Amino acid sequence: MSNASEVQDLGPVIGIESGRIEGLSLDGVDAFKNIPFGADTGGANRFRPPQPAPAWNGVRATLEFGPRAPQDPNRVDNLKGGFETVMSEDCLNLNVWRPSSANGGAASGMPVMVYIHGGGFLYGSANHIAHDGGILARRGNMVVVSINYRLGVLGLLSHPCLRDPDTGYDGNWGFLDQIAALQWVNRNIAAFGGDADNVTIVGLSAGGGSVGAHCICPTSRPLFRRAVVQSSSPLPTPRADHDAATATLLAELDVAAELTALQAVDRDAIQAAQAGWTAKLQNGRTAPRPMVDGELLPYWPDEAMAAGLMDGLDLWVSHTRDEATVFAMNMAPDTIPRNDAQLRAILAKAGLDGDCLIPAYRNARQARGEAADTWALWIAMHTDRLIRVPSINFLADHAKHGNNAWACMVTRECDWVPPVPGDKALGACHVVDLPFMFGSLHATPELQRLVGSTPGADALAEIIQDAYIAFCHTGSPVTDKLSAWQPYDGEKRSTMLLGDDLLALDDPMGVERQLMTAALADA
Repeated sequence: MSNASEVQDLGPVIGIESGRIEGLSLDGVDAFKNIPFGADTGGANRFRPPQPAPAWNGVRATLEFGPRAPQDPNRVDNLKGGFETVMSEDCLNLNVWRPSSANGGAASGMPVMVYIHGGGFLYGSANHIAHDGGILARRGNMVVVSINYRLGVLGLLSHPCLRDPDTGYDGNWGFLDQIAALQWVNRNIAAFGGDADNVTIVGLSAGGGSVGAHCICPTSRPLFRRAVVQSSSPLPTPRADHDAATATLLAELDVAAELTALQAVDRDAIQAAQAGWTAKLQNGRTAPRPMVDGELLPYWPDEAMAAGLMDGLDLWVSHTRDEATVFAMNMAPDTIPRNDAQLRAILAKAGLDGDCLIPAYRNARQARGEAADTWALWIAMHTDRLIRVPSINFLADHAKHGNNAWACMVTRECDWVPPVPGDKALGACHVVDLPFMFGSLHATPELQRLVGSTPGADALAEIIQDAYIAFCHTGSPVTDKLSAWQPYDGEKRSTMLLGDDLLALDDPMGVERQLMTAALADA
């Protein structure tokens, strides 16, 4: 048991399972940062399920963010700015915000939002000012939690030699970290005034993929009542893809397929060898993903729904109109199509028929008066293939089983033109909705740039925040200003457009949805 330093002039102090913690009160919110929910994942704990956090004596100061998981730099970080640099395998920490008692915070019974950060399962952190939960906690009278988890090879590597004798798991380490955090919330959130029986999990990008995976995971599913999948498809990865990626990594590291040998490899060497593993595992996807292993994740989404695993779940799927513009920031110039012939070749690599899709997408966009050049078509198809179509079809299937389902598309545009191939403004891009939900629009110059220069950003932020607050409280995102929003089903496919205009439309871009659904089925 470690000794936490006793501190003078204590802020709010509460007791949790590992000991007492001191937070910081500011602007009507109590914040508790860098709360351990698991032990150091280095050394003998590398490639093992997360272990309990050690207890401590005295009062532990939880005033500043803790380390983030080891990761490589990523150009998409430039969208948010303000990233901290401290990294460690001792990264299993989380942050909690609650309204202070002086600002109406309740002693018990407040709904809980747990946010899972994105970053392609390769980078990112809960410990970023863009994800500060204070505004949502204060405005929504609820508890907000953000969690960290292992990333990249350290979070996803799988191999039979890694099989844990107690659980049978041989991979999905970062996903197990997320489950451990949800279990920690279940055991401890009452100490912060939260209701463990009213938890909503929310995640963007890889975080959204994580949320989708938790929806179909028998271990996770009892730990939350509602879920929001933001800008991600909920499809996990087949084991065969992980096996091929692991073989590539072992060859690059020149190390035996043995647990102790892999635990002994220097962390920096693993990071240096990660690129080949990532390329093999992506296999045409935006990012590596958790693995359907037959143990922790035994089902594909349709199987989980048929088994009733998602029955009673309130599910909201959100995406932006132009998700794929951001992906160009990490792409080589020769992988971005400049003409229809190049686009046709790129589609062919993904198993898609460009001769069918290109003219059909062009006709649909021209009929709506939208841009239909090669760049616009590529962005639309890339967005539909990777995110929009899989996610809304997942939602439609959920609704067909008689469940509560909601959909929105964020159309607020970022007018920044990044210095990357394409030479186009990002538009309603991937991640543009994040600062609106958290109210972090002005936290960094980069976030201010991301939300666009046209008026109305602050007003839209409150509208979007109120929708999330309503959903966490009731299971419906409908508010006075979004009264036209209707539940989603497989027929009307009612979708709320959130941008400079607030519009409720049935099946927006439905022609393209049908085209891509058919194309993916044939791929």
